[in-house]
Amino acid sequence: MNNLFIEAKQLINGAQNIALSTHENPDLDGLGSLLALALILRQMGKNSLPFSLSPLPEFFRLLPVPKIIGNLDPAKIDLVIGLDYGAPERLEILNAYPKIKAAVLSFDHHAVGQHLGLKIVDPKISSTSELIYNFLNFLAVPIDSVAAVCLLAGIMDDTGRFRHANTSAQTLRIAGELMLKGASLQKISQAAYNVNPDEKLILLTEVFDKIKTRVASQLIFAVIEYETFSRAMAGFDNLGVADILSATPEAKIAFTITEKTPGLFDVSLRSQPDRGVDVARLAAAFGGGGHCLAAAFRSDKTPEEIVAQIEQWLLAVAE
Repeated sequence: MNNLFIEAKQLINGAQNIALSTHENPDLDGLGSLLALALILRQMGKNSLPFSLSPLPEFFRLLPVPKIIGNLDPAKIDLVIGLDYGAPERLEILNAYPKIKAAVLSFDHHAVGQHLGLKIVDPKISSTSELIYNFLNFLAVPIDSVAAVCLLAGIMDDTGRFRHANTSAQTLRIAGELMLKGASLQKISQAAYNVNPDEKLILLTEVFDKIKTRVASQLIFAVIEYETFSRAMAGFDNLGVADILSATPEAKIAFTITEKTPGLFDVSLRSQPDRGVDVARLAAAFGGGGHCLAAAFRSDKTPEEIVAQIEQWLLAVAE
């Protein structure tokens, strides 16, 4: 890994205008790693340009982080840093500027997908935020409290707040070091995950009324229409519905189909370590990505068609 870090350092040293991008509808790991690295690059004298077409969650808007931009001049970019994107078609900046000619440096912990340019991919660690922490340590640059908050939020999110199997002793050590640099677990949890208790109960009741199963309960899922989602918006992602459903003993795959935009559905997939299913492979089959136990994809098909696709995939894998 150190040899790759040396090459990455050389790429960064040779560039001035550096665009950073992650996957569409980024989670806290994608945004946390992106914003932390953008902040440090600016402290190194670089013109870092964090790019995203997705709105920044309120949690990050409250921090003094570099402003997210939704447009840039691709001809002026020396280097693109892609973070946590899994596959080229998920990297937002390439979707916006497919003909961009800058060199590419990729940081990720997703094993699925064909990463671009210089690839620094470590599927054994918890998150891209953990990988960026290791890279910044290699560079021997100071990590201030704001960058620490961004990285800790990313690690927390991808480990399910340290409950998932990807939480290692190394992950916990790094989390502790980030706390010593000024990041607060409690404040991140409150800001990023708290939903009004009454609102949460009402929403969960609505969603749980929609739960269905297929294939002798090996699939368990719920469809959330736009009308329900639009009442909660950002808070909806923090309900953890797919995680809750995945605790069903018979379920190999738990998922939610959420209509976040009319006619367009986000499919959130979950499984458990003892179920023998890699949902990252399932997501990749439909243009998405993620981890073995947590992944996602987007579809413009009907919920019924999406369920049928997932059912067919599961039956094919079982053969």
